[in-house]
Amino acid sequence: MNLQAGQKTTLASLMGPSLQFEVRVTLVAPFDIDVTAFGLNRNEKLFSDDYMIYFNQPVSPNNAVVLSKSGQTTRFKFDLSRHNLTAVEKFVICASVDSPNHTMSEIRSGNVEIIANGNVVASFPISRTHFLLEKAVMLGQVYFKNEWRFGAIAQGFNGGLKALVEHFGGEVEPEPPKTTPQQTPVPTPVKPAATPNPVQSAPSNINLSKIKLDKNNPTISLTKKSSGFGRIGINLNWNQTPPSLVKSFFNRNQAVDLDLCALIKFKDGSKYAIQALGKRFGDFDRYPFVFLDGDDRAGSISQGENLYINGDKWDNIERVLVFAAIYEGVASWSDTDGVINIKIPSQPELEVRLADNSNANICAIIELHNQGGTIKANREVRYFHDIGAMDRHYSYGFRIVNGSK
Repeated sequence: MNLQAGQKTTLASLMGPSLQFEVRVTLVAPFDIDVTAFGLNRNEKLFSDDYMIYFNQPVSPNNAVVLSKSGQTTRFKFDLSRHNLTAVEKFVICASVDSPNHTMSEIRSGNVEIIANGNVVASFPISRTHFLLEKAVMLGQVYFKNEWRFGAIAQGFNGGLKALVEHFGGEVEPEPPKTTPQQTPVPTPVKPAATPNPVQSAPSNINLSKIKLDKNNPTISLTKKSSGFGRIGINLNWNQTPPSLVKSFFNRNQAVDLDLCALIKFKDGSKYAIQALGKRFGDFDRYPFVFLDGDDRAGSISQGENLYINGDKWDNIERVLVFAAIYEGVASWSDTDGVINIKIPSQPELEVRLADNSNANICAIIELHNQGGTIKANREVRYFHDIGAMDRHYSYGFRIVNGSK
């Protein structure tokens, strides 16, 4: 079913009685676009900050909505059977331009698709002609009116994500000053307690800060807010089927295969390598206090690969080098649309993008140093043809043995 702006349809007409489906948003542009979902109550206001699903908070209460991003495609997996309908009656899916110099009228193409049981059951094409000077737009909405429905919108604001949050009744934290090397970010305020009345909106205080480490801003230091850093989550995501991926009879099922890996050096002089190759997945609660959550060999997991560091054991660790390896699919890192996101409780999200035109197999992405109990994060993005060359450069001292998947 092809939808036009303003058109509405019931979900049951698209996929029967199922309450599990995916909304996939693809926006192709030469600049970053953040795609967000807002859970609204019957008064069209954000019920609480827990119902803003975005880069700093990709999961709604009860896992009813889960966000993931790969390249220029954002996915929202809905399971409305888990959802508290007395709190939120509508999810509005929005897009905002993350640049002061661009607007939505400069996108090259776009599409909002509803996917059920692996099939696209509805599609809403997004064109630059829908917009003028808008930096933030409402693309579509999943809402309840006697039954669950979907509506195509394509309307927006000249302001960005901040304007959207305020439009829906949220309060945005003041933006911290621009980070310079060694700067400690402003701490994220504690979320206000939710109201006991399920149909009233709780005051929202939303942290939109995301620090992008690049060539001009490669380093930041993060200070503990309590006894430890908690669970440090590192996500690697990439475009599993980029346009440059050549299809043929012999490789038509091939997808881009990246592996997320790490080298760890401890203060007592010991060391450990985390790598799916050799099934060295580590352990979160015991030595080495770093855990790789599986290997997305087939490219079937839209959330990419995840590595977790036990931040409460950070005092035992001297440094961690996070790197990725290309095993199949593309010849250059620029074709992967690769991005690393690091999430640490009570800290802004860190982002590092892999966009260089290098055909080396290994990319050292970021190194985390323990400096007096703080985390000093250094963007590396250095390319090597094998792990041995990388290990010698960073002086971890491993004995490298060749292997294969």
